[in-house]
Amino acid sequence: MGTITSFNEKENLKNNFIVSEKVNNIQFKNSKIIFKGENNYVFLDKDAQLTNTTVTFHGNNSVLYIKKTRNNKIDLKATLYNLLFFFLMRVVPSINHYLSLLLKQKIL
Repeated sequence: MGTITSFNEKENLKNNFIVSEKVNNIQFKNSKIIFKGENNYVFLDKDAQLTNTTVTFHGNNSVLYIKKTRNNKIDLKATLYNLLFFFLMRVVPSINHYLSLLLKQKIL
């Protein structure tokens, strides 16, 4: 559990993971990733620039994969709960305004 406000802080995480290539240009600008659960993964493309982004993991065992956009900038508000996988891929050419996601598992 914890909050990350720069890519270099990923080493401080316990039981959650931020993954990217060793050589990268990942930037956090007024952005944060909040972990309130365990065993969550964020995969970031090597040139992703998170701008005004907040990602919150409220549950466990979820995966968020973010590829860079055409202009490399991601403005995202995402909330994930338990057992979820979301892939934001490069097919989205660019995000001109923020993208807001609420991802929940429906229990039947």
